Amino acid sequence: MDYVYIEQLIDRYFEAATTIEEERILRAFFSQREVPQHLRHYTPLFLMEADEIAEKPHLDDAFDRKIMARLEAEGLAPEVHVKAVKMTFADRIRPLWRAAAAVAIVVLVGTAAFEAVDRSNSSPAGVALERQQQIDSAGLENSPYQQLQNGMKMAATIDSAQNNVHN
Repeated sequence: MDYVYIEQLIDRYFEAATTIEEERILRAFFSQREVPQHLRHYTPLFLMEADEIAEKPHLDDAFDRKIMARLEAEGLAPEVHVKAVKMTFADRIRPLWRAAAAVAIVVLVGTAAFEAVDRSNSSPAGVALERQQQIDSAGLENSPYQQLQNGMKMAATIDSAQNNVHN
């Protein structure tokens, strides 16, 4: 019979590259009665490892109680002081109020900044509109050609005013 897979697992085992499942396969293989002659010298290694795993002690609550009793008898037991803090509803909701206040401040500052920028941009346009209204109320320059020229001048004035504000 060909034992190439087992030999590969042994090589991987000594390179510390096997998984837990592969190590179980090796332990199961070497726990059989008939192991090939050229692999028998590995049998004690894997049987000893299987015995160590099977004999691993299990520590439970009884062990913990025994250790704590021994520490208390020697006066080395750590003192455990737990202080319960009572939290009222107001204590629990206080972080939410702080978050709401922070959001309100950010919104307020953002709105104020937006309004300030918006007003500074609209002032040249407001002046141009007032001039146009004065011209219209005076009844001057009523021909369509003159109105088109005035509109173009007003657009150029607004563009230059906005460029001055941004620069």
